[in-house]
Amino acid sequence: MGIGLISCAAAAQFAPVVFAALDWRGGTREGALTGLSAGFLVWLYTLLLPSFARSGWLPSTFIESVVFGIDVLKPQGLLGLDHWNEVTHCLFWSLSSNIGAFLVVSSLRAPNAVEATQANAYVDALKYGRRTSLPLWRGSAEVAELRTLAERLLGAERTRRAFTGYAASRGIKAPESLPADAQTVDFVKTLLSGAIGGASARIMVAAVTEKEALGVDEVLDILDEASQVCTYSLELEQKSRELEAASAELRAANERLQKLDRLKDDFMYSVTHELRTPLAAIRAFSEILVDDPEIEIGERKRFLGILVSETERLSRLVNQVLDLAKIESGHADWLIEPVDLKGVIEQSVAAAGQLIQERGAQLAITLEPRPHSAQPWSWPTGTG
Repeated sequence: MGIGLISCAAAAQFAPVVFAALDWRGGTREGALTGLSAGFLVWLYTLLLPSFARSGWLPSTFIESVVFGIDVLKPQGLLGLDHWNEVTHCLFWSLSSNIGAFLVVSSLRAPNAVEATQANAYVDALKYGRRTSLPLWRGSAEVAELRTLAERLLGAERTRRAFTGYAASRGIKAPESLPADAQTVDFVKTLLSGAIGGASARIMVAAVTEKEALGVDEVLDILDEASQVCTYSLELEQKSRELEAASAELRAANERLQKLDRLKDDFMYSVTHELRTPLAAIRAFSEILVDDPEIEIGERKRFLGILVSETERLSRLVNQVLDLAKIESGHADWLIEPVDLKGVIEQSVAAAGQLIQERGAQLAITLEPRPHSAQPWSWPTGTG
């Protein structure tokens, strides 16, 4: 089966919402989104994933697999309807799910002002196009006043483009030559409806054309639209505050991650630097032993002792890195031991002395006893 049929089945999921918008005023935004989601999920399960299985991207047993041990939930045999071809089977179940979810969710609440305005614009589109009179308008108007009203609400440039296009549609070259008839008033009302709502637009146009007092029903319509607009504005403001708070948390988390990244780089630099020193000593003394097999036995033993010492030092460094991981996880026990600083210094000099001597320099140390005895300095080390 080609990708074209799969794409057509996916595009068909928009059909219920489109056709319902042309002939039904009860649809809601939540109903449309739920219907589309249900249709696309069924399309995915019954057509797209089985095509992946046939192409080898999924296990071939997916097509005949039983979900939750229920045989009637096979991807291409839902409720036992396995005698249809795969496209017909997908379209039947996906569109059924789409339409059912759309109708059920839309019936849970009445459309709001925005949804009702859009529904009227679609359902009554042909009727408005053939209308030659405006039932709600019974007076007279001046085109200049209507245009001034539109400019205050929509802006001069947008109003100019709208009036120019409307005049061209009626075969009139200049917008100023438009007749102040019912069709023009209806055009201005429709133009304003997209910005301030249907009821408010009707009242604003009526105020310009008839200068009549507002009725109770009209006032209630305006209050209803204003209430919905305020509620929507409050929801937007709340969501904006939530987004700002989430953004602040993300920025703080990003700063912490950057700080940890810098600390990791510093730590890695220190570790590699410390590991390089014993490795360099081990390599240098090993090369001396290899290059000079006639070296005296005493000197050879001293070099071998340095190699063993540097190997132990390297092992300690590795263990200390592992101890850091244990400390971070909270599973390390502390062991306090005295450290012989004299031995540490002598070992360091012995390890580096030969390297310095190869470069034509000499390294010597003089350790003098301290005038006052003191407790040996201790270094905490982690143990496993």
